[in-house]
Amino acid sequence: MTLSQPVPPLSPPAGRARRKDARPGELLVAALDVFVERGYTAARLDDIAQRAGVSKGTVYLYFKDKEELFEAVVRETLGTLVARGHAVAAGHTGTARSLLREILSYWWRDIVNDPRLSALPKLMIAEAGNFPRLALSYYQIVIEPARALLRDVLERGMRSGEFRAVATTNFVQFIIGPLLYRQCMQHSFALAVPGISLGDDQFFESFLDHLLRSLAPVAPEAAGT
Repeated sequence: MTLSQPVPPLSPPAGRARRKDARPGELLVAALDVFVERGYTAARLDDIAQRAGVSKGTVYLYFKDKEELFEAVVRETLGTLVARGHAVAAGHTGTARSLLREILSYWWRDIVNDPRLSALPKLMIAEAGNFPRLALSYYQIVIEPARALLRDVLERGMRSGEFRAVATTNFVQFIIGPLLYRQCMQHSFALAVPGISLGDDQFFESFLDHLLRSLAPVAPEAAGT
């Protein structure tokens, strides 16, 4: 398995066919759009049903409430992408450095730079205090598996001698922080401040270069100074 080609996590069926087995997917596409546009609190099942071209009753055939629908959106988008990263890591036979680069490049391309998926973390940060059960579900589906994936890559590099010894639980947060910052900014201040700089692919390459340099083993002579 490779991360080299992006895979759109949610796409409506061709022609938006009204097949029964296509409706859950169509509802997830519509729900993602509405949640991103309006936030979790303001999103209504009526709006999602209308966007999907079905009745509100149809939504209840597949999801018991808005919370279950949101969880399904998160699971089928970010959850699927994180799981794909774990699968790639499990089959990776190259260096830990190349694996870290591949996973973070994939995250940058398919999550940070996706106009819809990049909004979900900011949305969840804003709503977590009001919906603790939803926040816990998001944590279990996305945050902890993503952290575990990065911890695994760091530990591989430490075992192989490619990376210096670091406190992986803390270091993972240093990795996630800049990417999460970019996602939050593009769905908040960038909407209100004309010409604000968010950082392009050159920003990502600089971030990755800095990260890999910070993980490089310390030369013996440098360690003794």
